[in-house]
Amino acid sequence: MSDGRFTAQNFSVSVRSGKTVAGYQDVLFNGERLMSNLQDLIAQRDALDKQIEETRKAARAAAIAQVREWVAAHGLTAEDIGFKASGAAKAPAKLRKAVAIKYRGPAGETWTGRGVAPKWLTALESAGRTRSEFLVA
Repeated sequence: MSDGRFTAQNFSVSVRSGKTVAGYQDVLFNGERLMSNLQDLIAQRDALDKQIEETRKAARAAAIAQVREWVAAHGLTAEDIGFKASGAAKAPAKLRKAVAIKYRGPAGETWTGRGVAPKWLTALESAGRTRSEFLVA
């Protein structure tokens, strides 16, 4: 029934029949063995994650040392490599100019004429007044 490969179909046959498939031992579904296997696998994963991180740190440190050696040997700067110079001042942000007031209401309210008309102006317009009456010269 098994052609030597481990497949999902062979696995399900193996579990039901109690036989081994392609050299794999049957999974025992008693809670204790399954949990100990799960805990062992989690511990192995944690150990591998730690080993991966340590290897990554060592490789990074070696790369940094090599780059520093090349930079020193050739007298390179960050700008030569294409990076911005460290400590360089950022370009100042553009300052926005204040927009001149275009309309002034009877109680001193102001509006630049940009965006939605303010409530004080729309209320005066509904009362029969015109917008031009409030223009600032």
